[in-house]
Amino acid sequence: MAITIYDKIEQRGNERIERILNEAKIEADRIKEDILSKAHSSNGRRVKKIEDDVLKQIEHQKKLVELEVRQSLLTNKQQILDQIFKEVLDKVEALEGKDLLNFVIKLITKEGFYGNEIIFTNKNTYDKLLAALSTNKKGELTELDLLNKKIGKNFKLSNKLVNINNGFLIEGTEYDLSFEFSEIVNKVRMKNEKAISLELFK
Repeated sequence: MAITIYDKIEQRGNERIERILNEAKIEADRIKEDILSKAHSSNGRRVKKIEDDVLKQIEHQKKLVELEVRQSLLTNKQQILDQIFKEVLDKVEALEGKDLLNFVIKLITKEGFYGNEIIFTNKNTYDKLLAALSTNKKGELTELDLLNKKIGKNFKLSNKLVNINNGFLIEGTEYDLSFEFSEIVNKVRMKNEKAISLELFK
């Protein structure tokens, strides 16, 4: 079976935790030997106090190790979630043709547009979006016949480029809406991350 990115992240996390535990054990042994060596050179009345100090320091060291292990586990889980949602965004950004058309339809039909609004996008997305939503050639305002036929509207695509990372904007007469893909994926993550974490790390 091929090793996935999640396996690699988990392996790195486990290796880090094992290293922390090994280092903690060495440090605890060093503290113990150091203090006990002092005890042997002390009179009998001080031995009990020194032994108590050893136990306290070892317990303190144990708590520090437990905290660092928990932090490492949280970091490990966060890396896995980051990778999952990065792959989701990559897949959305890679959509084209009918897949991109259907995705755009799902996004805009949730909103109450009149249907005569103008769509804007960035330089990297323009050609792909035009090809997915229209059979017409690029122009100042291109009618999006493939999109409009599907939803019975009259949207147009502007060749005026905007500064967004991905996705598109819709400019209306009353308000504008952003459909930047990275923002959409972030909203999905905020809404579902807890449930996904419970499912992945139960």
